[in-house]
Amino acid sequence: VLSRLNLLIKEVTAAFEDYDAPNATRPIERFVLDDLKAAAVRGEGGANCGRVLQLLPRLANKHHILLLPFLLEGVKPDQFQADNLHPTAEAQQHIMLNVMQELKHLLH
Repeated sequence: VLSRLNLLIKEVTAAFEDYDAPNATRPIERFVLDDLKAAAVRGEGGANCGRVLQLLPRLANKHHILLLPFLLEGVKPDQFQADNLHPTAEAQQHIMLNVMQELKHLLH
């Protein structure tokens, strides 16, 4: 996980230096959704995953980007599809409220 994080930092920094926000944020999303999740599922990473998650707000602050909280916060276990990964349509309202809570100050 930590070696992948080092590569991620280089990739994101290069994209931001080129003023390419989409290509800077996509690798972060892939890292969180793929690498961290896979490590957690395999029971690996433990403290390292926690440390990486603590770094994300600092990276967002350093690069002046908004970091949304865990979008699925508060979504009930029965509001996930059979794969226990993807939320159901019922959960969409809750997810939207999580996002709006963080973005509302930008809309004024």
